[in-house]
Amino acid sequence: WLAVVGLMESIENESIVVTYIRHFWSSKYGLTREKELYEAIKKKVTSKQAAIDFISELEACATNYIALLNSQHEVWTKYGQSARQAIDTFSLFHIEQNRPLLLAVLSRFKPAEAVEAMKMLVALSVRHAVTGKTGGGSSETGYSDAASKVMAGTIGDAQSLKVLLETFNPTDEEFEMAFAVSTVTKSPIARYYLRSLERFHLKDPEPELVPNTNQEEVNLEHILPQNPSTAWKLPADQMKKLYKRIGNLTLMSSSVNSAAENATFAEKLKFYKASKLFLTNQLTGYSDWSESEITRRQSGMAKAAREIWALKV
Repeated sequence: WLAVVGLMESIENESIVVTYIRHFWSSKYGLTREKELYEAIKKKVTSKQAAIDFISELEACATNYIALLNSQHEVWTKYGQSARQAIDTFSLFHIEQNRPLLLAVLSRFKPAEAVEAMKMLVALSVRHAVTGKTGGGSSETGYSDAASKVMAGTIGDAQSLKVLLETFNPTDEEFEMAFAVSTVTKSPIARYYLRSLERFHLKDPEPELVPNTNQEEVNLEHILPQNPSTAWKLPADQMKKLYKRIGNLTLMSSSVNSAAENATFAEKLKFYKASKLFLTNQLTGYSDWSESEITRRQSGMAKAAREIWALKV
C-alpha cells in the first residue's frame, strides 16, 4: 500500500489515489462510480488473503497507471513513439474515461498489440469529442466493459478489441457530419486537427498521432480574422459564427501570421501562395472567402477526417 501511495503522490495530485483505484476496479469488474467504490470493494475483498491479492494487483498496475499520465515515462520505451504520441493526444483532449481499458491492455496485450489498441483509442476519443460523446456515461461504460473482458482474457488482441469498440463508435456518417460543422475553441486542439489533416495529405502513415502545443512551431491562422475590417463585407453575427469553424483555420509560421493577421482575403492570398503547407497553399484556389467557401472547405476536411480517425488495425 505504501508503494502504491508513494507512486501516486509523486505526481502531486491528492485525488489520484482514489481515481486510480476506481479505474483499476473498473478494469476488472466494469464501470464503478466513486460513490460505489468502497461498498464494491467491501463485498469482493472479504478475507485477509483477498486483501493481500488486491493490494498486490494494485501495486503491479500502479506504474502503468502513472505512465498513462506522462508520455515520457520509461514504461513507453518498449512500446515506441506511437504509444507516447497516443498518450499526448489523450492528455490534449483531457480523456480519462478510457484509462481502465488502457490499464487492461497494458496488463494483458503484447506490446505490438497494445500499440494498435492505443491508436484505435485515439481515433475513438477524437470521434467522441467531435460528436459530443466524450463525457457520456455510455462511452465510459463501454471502455470499462471492454477492459473487464481484456483482463479476463476474453479479448486477447487488438482485432478482437476493435469488434467490441465498434459497438459504441460513432458511425462514419455521424462523425463526418459533425466534423463538417464543428468549431474549435481551444487552439492546441485546432492545431492538432490541422496538423493531422496536413500529414494525411502528405501520406503520413499515422497522421492522427501528432499533437503539438508549441505555438512557435505551429501557429494558428484564422482566415476570417477575429477583428475583420469593413472590407470583409460580412454581417457581424455571421463573422462571429464563422471565426472558429475548422474550415476557417489553417497553419502558418508565426512571423507570416503576424503580417497577415487582419488583412483582407485578397491580401492574404500572397502569403498562402508562398506557404509550403498543403492546406494553406490550397487556399489559393479560392477567389473569395465567405460562409459558402468555409463550408465547402470544411466538408472536404470532414471526408479526410473520416479516414484519419477510423478504427483500424
